[in-house]
Amino acid sequence: MKILVVQIGRYGDLILTTPLLVAIKHLYPTCELHVLCSQRNQQLQKSIAGVDKFYVYEKSLLTLPVLLTKLRLHKYDLYIDPKDEYSTESKWLATLIGAKKTVGFNKPGEHVFDIDAYAHLTNTTSPPKQVAMRFLAALHTLDNTNKQVTFGLQSYQDSEGYVAEYLKRVLPNNMAVINVSAGQPNRYWEIDKWVAITKHLSESHFEVILTSTPADKQIVEKVYQENPKLHIFTPRDIHDVVALIQKAAFVITPDSAPLHIASAWNTPVIALFSTVQWNVERFAPLSTVQCIVQPKDGKEEISDITTDDVVRAIDRIREMI
Repeated sequence: MKILVVQIGRYGDLILTTPLLVAIKHLYPTCELHVLCSQRNQQLQKSIAGVDKFYVYEKSLLTLPVLLTKLRLHKYDLYIDPKDEYSTESKWLATLIGAKKTVGFNKPGEHVFDIDAYAHLTNTTSPPKQVAMRFLAALHTLDNTNKQVTFGLQSYQDSEGYVAEYLKRVLPNNMAVINVSAGQPNRYWEIDKWVAITKHLSESHFEVILTSTPADKQIVEKVYQENPKLHIFTPRDIHDVVALIQKAAFVITPDSAPLHIASAWNTPVIALFSTVQWNVERFAPLSTVQCIVQPKDGKEEISDITTDDVVRAIDRIREMI
């Protein structure tokens, strides 16, 4: 049996799809599982367990016809697109790939997919809101047993070695990892606030490790100038971040991929969110020990979160770990 799962979003979307991949392998243990991923999230391939083959979706007139031909030749028995909203892209991909059975989101009046992945939720009193849980719901019509969210993240061996070498200078039992990067401009916190939090943690005898995407290297350097007691971690790629977060005592991050990596490892996490409630509900952390910090007094942006708010969250996390 050959199954194709489509996930052409960002890093976080692919991480949050891994519980679905785990559930598919559990339901069909001998299946050949393929994933159609994006140019962005395909960098996670080595950190995703249980997938037999990845294909990369590129919106190019030169490469797309070749890709679609390869996918059609597989003659997939099952095609699953867990996207839980209407998408023209999802519609034509499902049509052109031509699997024997397709599962996905059908808008009212259309039947692009053989099985509507989310129709059963319309009569549910408390449908799941968190994305990983909703993606799992796409399997309901194939297997209606209750499924636990089990992430399919794994640590890439080369990255494990890179992180182990780095941590020789750090006390891992008291390691607080801070990610300053975010996917959108309104999810960035101010440098002076990061400085204050790193100093608070250093004074509390934590080894503070600051990391970011390459584009935000200057933010990390500016924070380090104000607090040279902290450590800078420069990842070579996303796999190094996956390996680092697995070792952390806890993580502080805006709503971004490291938040979902922490959930996958069940690493305690402090997540900085805006007050857009639907976004919080969809992307809330799933770590057993976690704390969501949002602005107060009617303010909306992450930049409106105070350092005192985060200090209180750190205190709560310390009590729980």
